[in-house]
Amino acid sequence: MTPIRSQFNTGLYAINALQSLAQQNNGLNSNIFGSNFSSLGSFGSEISLFGALTQNQSFSAMPSMMPSFNFSAMPSFNFGNFNFNFSNFNFNNFNFNFGSLLGGGALRASNVQLTSNKARNAVQVALSQVGVREVGNSNNSADVNKYRNGVQNGAAWCASFVSWCYGKGQNSNNTKTFGYTASSQDIRMKAERAGFYRKANSGYTPKVGDVVVWNYGAGKGHVGIVSKVNADGSFKTVEGNCSNAVRELTRHKNEVDGFVMMNEWLEA
Repeated sequence: MTPIRSQFNTGLYAINALQSLAQQNNGLNSNIFGSNFSSLGSFGSEISLFGALTQNQSFSAMPSMMPSFNFSAMPSFNFGNFNFNFSNFNFNNFNFNFGSLLGGGALRASNVQLTSNKARNAVQVALSQVGVREVGNSNNSADVNKYRNGVQNGAAWCASFVSWCYGKGQNSNNTKTFGYTASSQDIRMKAERAGFYRKANSGYTPKVGDVVVWNYGAGKGHVGIVSKVNADGSFKTVEGNCSNAVRELTRHKNEVDGFVMMNEWLEA
């Protein structure tokens, strides 16, 4: 049984209860949409019941019997030029939620009051995004694609997230440091060339706003933004693409490769 049919069937108790009423009232043809939905098999015959109900004068008076449907896990369908004509259909409280199908619904706002401290601005922007998730484990969602400037390519997005946060923290202008990049190791190498990278074992104490870098070798790694430094030497980070979401976590120096000194780089 397909996911869409199994979810749709949960509402058939209301439709079945009204079917006989519809036919008795007006002698309706219960398969009025049958030919239009024949390609959908048995699911089409279920939808065709709506054809009967659209002509039933009692149908619009039955909103309390109509259930809500949450299609948050519904897959994508391409119907080409398949057209629906519901000119006389009264949905009333018939509620469909296509949030995830459309890429996660409304975009997460990032309304942060910018100050002269650009590194802390980036931290506040990052914190405003905690809780944003991918759709499944696709590396895509409306917000994730926002971090990639609208691109939906299924690629890892931690560096795109950090780049986006620093861009937003500077009125979309981060050209003085690492600019916009989708590569965690590109951020590291640019900081090294500019003299603003410190290894985690160098004795350097990270600051709020620093970019923390993991280096896995072969050009692969991970990045986040330091959001708090704790008295015990640990620090909190905001990281995108961390278990498919934006998360704030507690980290330790022995977990990471090093830090980009964003406060100093921005003031240089």
